[in-house]
Amino acid sequence: MEVSFRGGRRLGATLLLTAVVTVMLGTSTAIAAAFDNIYPTIRSSWVCDDDVILEDFCLTDGSTVTVYFESTLDSTETSRISTTLALEYAPTDLSFSVVSSPDYSGSDSTNTIYQQVNSGFGSSTYIGYAWCDEAKNASRCYQHYVRFRYSSFTQAVACHETGHSVGLTHGQGASPQQSNTASALGCMRTPILSSYTDLKTDSTQNINAVY
Repeated sequence: MEVSFRGGRRLGATLLLTAVVTVMLGTSTAIAAAFDNIYPTIRSSWVCDDDVILEDFCLTDGSTVTVYFESTLDSTETSRISTTLALEYAPTDLSFSVVSSPDYSGSDSTNTIYQQVNSGFGSSTYIGYAWCDEAKNASRCYQHYVRFRYSSFTQAVACHETGHSVGLTHGQGASPQQSNTASALGCMRTPILSSYTDLKTDSTQNINAVY
């Protein structure tokens, strides 16, 4: 079973979306935004590669972003993520579909795998992480993982890590560089605050400029 919903307008509590993606290499261009905070920027120009946890994120790869919720997430947690997708990412030029049967390898990989696992973070203070598991090329990734350390993760954390899975950076990765705590970053602010649950205008414009 696959459930979908299209972007373009705020959809309230509707639970799914759909994305148009154009492959780009080199640095991204976000003309309307005050700053560019979507990978690859001048300040976040690592090479997209097959990584292990706590390594890098990239742009996602396809015209539709497929999503899978692993069984480590309960219904409250999946609802929290779905609400974030509907309220914050559906109004962009992205669209998402949630699948019930994931593909973990190859060019048809499910694009984003969400999970709640408290291992793999080491002694760090991270409460969530997104990383590329299978790269397509130097800037695109077939499959990202989004891992939440605690079951009590907030909607702000869901928004933040989802942002990384489509290429959004922290403020210090933006060009021109921003403070990591700049309010214009919305949920991409770090440290993450529970009150920052939305993407804000610049991140939305940067997404639309790339996708």
